[in-house]
Amino acid sequence: MWTDGTEGVHRNIWTEGVHRNIWTEGVHRNIWTEGLHRNIWTEGQHRNIWTEGQHRNIWTEGQHRNIWTEGLHRNIWTEGVHRNIWTEGVHRNIWTEGLRRNIWTEGVHRNIWTEGVHRNIWTEGVHRNIWTEGVHRNMWTDGVPRNIWTEGQHRNIWTEGVHRNIWTEGVHRNIWTEGVHRNMWTDGVPRNIWTEGQHRNI
Repeated sequence: MWTDGTEGVHRNIWTEGVHRNIWTEGVHRNIWTEGLHRNIWTEGQHRNIWTEGQHRNIWTEGQHRNIWTEGLHRNIWTEGVHRNIWTEGVHRNIWTEGLRRNIWTEGVHRNIWTEGVHRNIWTEGVHRNIWTEGVHRNMWTDGVPRNIWTEGQHRNIWTEGVHRNIWTEGVHRNIWTEGVHRNMWTDGVPRNIWTEGQHRNI
C-alpha cells in the first residue's frame, strides 16, 4: 500500500483520482473527511482536537500567535507575502508543483516521503530534517526553547523517538508507517483519534 504511493505510472494512493483516493475519495467514507459518522478530524459533536475553541487549541488558538495560522508576521504555513513553502504557486510549489517531479507524489525517482534508501527529509535524523531539525530554525517550527511541534527537551509529540513516535513509530503499524495492527492515524491499544495512549490525548 505504501509503495503505491510512489508508483506514479499507475494509480498513486495520494493523487490517483480515477478510482478512490484514500485521501479524497468521497464515494464511501474518506478516512480524512468521512462525514457519515464523526470525522476523526472535524467531528464537532464534542470538542475537536483540531479546532476545539473552548480553550486555546494548539493548532488554531488565535489568542496569541498560533504557530500554524498566526498572521501577525509571516506564517510559515500560509504567509502569502513572499513565497509560501506550502502553497506558493508562483514558481514550483514543493507540495503540488506538477510541472516536474512533485516531492510528494513523484514516483519516478525517489520520493522524499517514503524513499528509505537515502535520507528522507521527514525521518532522516542523520543530518538535518526540514521537519524536525531543531538545531537551527526549522522551516516548520523554528523555536528556541521547546516548540509544540519539535520540542526536543522532553518527548516531542511529532518526532519523540524515545518511545514510539505517533508518526514514524515502526514498532507496530499505522496507515502512515506500518507495523502490526492499524489505527487510522496512530494504531495503539484501544485507539485514540490522534495519539491514543490509555485515554484520548489531544
